[in-house]
Amino acid sequence: GPSPFIQRLINKEAYDQAVLKYMASELVDRKEAQGNMDAYFDNPNDWAFQKIREKKGGFKKDYANANTDPKSLVLIGTWTGVLIWFFSDLIGGLTDGKYTNVVETVNKISEDPSILDKMSFP
Repeated sequence: GPSPFIQRLINKEAYDQAVLKYMASELVDRKEAQGNMDAYFDNPNDWAFQKIREKKGGFKKDYANANTDPKSLVLIGTWTGVLIWFFSDLIGGLTDGKYTNVVETVNKISEDPSILDKMSFP
Protein backbone atom coordinates (compact mmCIF):
# COMPACT_ATOMS: atom_id res chain seq x y z
CA GLY A 1 0.00 0.00 0.00
CA PRO A 2 0.96 3.63 -0.09
CA SER A 3 1.73 3.90 3.63
CA PRO A 4 4.76 1.56 3.66
CA PHE A 5 6.01 3.11 0.41
CA ILE A 6 5.82 6.59 1.94
CA GLN A 7 7.57 5.31 5.08
CA ARG A 8 10.42 3.98 2.94
CA LEU A 9 10.80 7.33 1.17
CA ILE A 10 10.39 9.73 4.09
CA ASN A 11 11.88 7.78 6.97
CA LYS A 12 14.33 5.38 5.32
CA GLU A 13 16.64 4.97 8.32
CA ALA A 14 13.82 4.17 10.75
CA TYR A 15 12.29 1.74 8.24
CA ASP A 16 15.62 -0.06 7.74
CA GLN A 17 16.14 -0.24 11.51
CA ALA A 18 12.67 -1.73 11.96
CA VAL A 19 13.44 -4.35 9.29
CA LEU A 20 16.82 -5.20 10.85
CA LYS A 21 15.26 -5.44 14.32
CA TYR A 22 12.55 -7.77 13.01
CA MET A 23 15.17 -9.90 11.23
CA ALA A 24 17.16 -10.26 14.45
CA SER A 25 14.23 -10.92 16.77
CA GLU A 26 12.35 -13.37 14.52
CA LEU A 27 15.41 -14.91 12.77
CA VAL A 28 14.02 -14.37 9.26
CA ASP A 29 15.52 -13.13 6.00
CA ARG A 30 15.27 -9.55 4.75
CA LYS A 31 12.43 -10.26 2.31
CA GLU A 32 10.19 -11.71 5.03
CA ALA A 33 11.08 -8.92 7.44
CA GLN A 34 10.28 -6.25 4.84
CA GLY A 35 6.98 -7.95 4.05
CA ASN A 36 6.07 -7.95 7.72
CA MET A 37 7.11 -4.32 8.23
CA ASP A 38 5.13 -3.28 5.14
CA ALA A 39 2.07 -5.08 6.52
CA TYR A 40 2.64 -3.47 9.92
CA PHE A 41 2.92 0.06 8.51
CA ASP A 42 -0.11 -0.54 6.28
CA ASN A 43 -2.36 -1.75 9.13
CA PRO A 44 -0.72 -2.30 12.54
CA ASN A 45 -3.82 -3.67 14.27
CA ASP A 46 -4.51 -6.38 11.68
CA TRP A 47 -0.82 -7.30 11.55
CA ALA A 48 -0.65 -7.65 15.35
CA PHE A 49 -3.89 -9.68 15.39
CA GLN A 50 -2.47 -12.02 12.73
CA LYS A 51 0.77 -12.47 14.72
CA ILE A 52 -1.21 -13.34 17.87
CA ARG A 53 -3.20 -15.93 15.89
CA GLU A 54 0.04 -17.39 14.49
CA LYS A 55 1.49 -17.78 18.00
CA LYS A 56 -1.68 -19.62 19.06
CA GLY A 57 -1.14 -22.10 16.22
CA GLY A 58 -3.24 -20.40 13.57
CA PHE A 59 -2.55 -19.83 9.89
CA LYS A 60 0.86 -18.24 9.16
CA LYS A 61 0.42 -15.52 6.56
CA ASP A 62 3.23 -15.23 4.02
CA TYR A 63 3.85 -11.47 3.98
CA ALA A 64 7.03 -11.92 1.94
CA ASN A 65 5.13 -13.16 -1.11
CA ALA A 66 1.76 -11.46 -0.59
CA ASN A 67 0.13 -10.03 -3.72
CA THR A 68 2.74 -11.47 -6.08
CA ASP A 69 0.49 -13.89 -7.96
CA PRO A 70 -0.28 -12.91 -11.58
CA LYS A 71 -3.94 -12.06 -10.86
CA SER A 72 -2.98 -9.62 -8.08
CA LEU A 73 -0.27 -8.04 -10.20
CA VAL A 74 -2.71 -7.44 -13.07
CA LEU A 75 -5.25 -5.94 -10.66
CA ILE A 76 -2.62 -3.67 -9.10
CA GLY A 77 -1.37 -2.59 -12.53
CA THR A 78 -4.91 -1.86 -13.73
CA TRP A 79 -5.79 0.23 -10.67
CA THR A 80 -2.50 2.09 -10.92
CA GLY A 81 -3.21 2.91 -14.57
CA VAL A 82 -6.72 4.13 -13.76
CA LEU A 83 -5.46 6.33 -10.92
CA ILE A 84 -2.64 7.80 -13.01
CA TRP A 85 -5.08 8.57 -15.84
CA PHE A 86 -7.64 10.11 -13.46
CA PHE A 87 -5.20 12.38 -11.65
CA SER A 88 -3.36 13.41 -14.81
CA ASP A 89 -6.71 14.32 -16.41
CA LEU A 90 -7.79 16.18 -13.26
CA ILE A 91 -4.57 18.18 -12.95
CA GLY A 92 -4.40 18.86 -16.68
CA GLY A 93 -8.07 19.84 -16.74
CA LEU A 94 -7.68 22.21 -13.82
CA THR A 95 -4.67 23.93 -15.37
CA ASP A 96 -6.27 24.14 -18.84
CA GLY A 97 -9.58 25.48 -17.52
CA LYS A 98 -11.52 22.36 -18.49
CA TYR A 99 -13.17 22.26 -15.07
CA THR A 100 -13.71 26.00 -14.61
CA ASN A 101 -17.45 25.59 -13.99
CA VAL A 102 -16.81 23.00 -11.30
CA VAL A 103 -14.30 25.23 -9.53
CA GLU A 104 -16.65 28.22 -9.72
CA THR A 105 -19.53 26.16 -8.33
CA VAL A 106 -17.42 24.87 -5.44
CA ASN A 107 -16.29 28.42 -4.65
CA LYS A 108 -19.91 29.65 -4.65
CA ILE A 109 -20.99 26.81 -2.37
CA SER A 110 -18.12 27.48 0.04
CA GLU A 111 -19.15 31.14 0.21
CA ASP A 112 -22.88 30.40 0.66
CA PRO A 113 -23.75 26.78 1.60
CA SER A 114 -27.49 27.56 1.38
CA ILE A 115 -27.08 27.41 -2.42
CA LEU A 116 -27.24 23.63 -2.09
CA ASP A 117 -30.85 23.93 -0.91
CA LYS A 118 -31.77 25.74 -4.14
CA MET A 119 -29.97 23.28 -6.46
CA SER A 120 -31.80 20.30 -7.94
CA PHE A 121 -30.08 16.97 -8.22
CA PRO A 122 -31.27 14.08 -10.40
